Order: sequence, then structure tokens, then C-alpha cells
Amino acid sequence: MTEVGGSTVVQIALPNDLAGMETFPGSYFLNAEAEVVVDLTPLEFAEHASVEITSAKARDILDDLGSHSAPKRLP
Repeated sequence: MTEVGGSTVVQIALPNDLAGMETFPGSYFLNAEAEVVVDLTPLEFAEHASVEITSAKARDILDDLGSHSAPKRLP
């Protein structure tokens, strides 16, 4: 888990990380993505997420996939 004021990260919970939890359908891209909605606070989600990558690495992955460029900074 990232510390307050630390580097930004993307946290990913794999299906096994969410085993036994109630999940809900994600966005309309559900067929193309593995997105689900869980009723957890950000801190609770961070405790369950088994994958954590830097936001820079996440942007690189999106660029490699040919996705729209993610902003380097959010407003």
C-alpha cells in the first residue's frame, strides 16, 4: 500500500483475491475486461489486492496495447 504523499500506484485484485466477496458487474466493457465492482473502501481493497504497479508502468502497458494515452497527472 502506498503511503500518503508517496508515489502513485495501480492496485489490482485478481479473482482469487476476491474469493468469497460479493461482486457486481462492472462497466459496459465487461465482455472485454475483467472489471467487477466490490463494496470495499480503498484501504480494504488495498489489503486484498495482490498486484501493485507504478502508474508509470500502467501507462506504459496501456501505450503498448494501443490504448488512448493516460494523463500523466490527474486534476
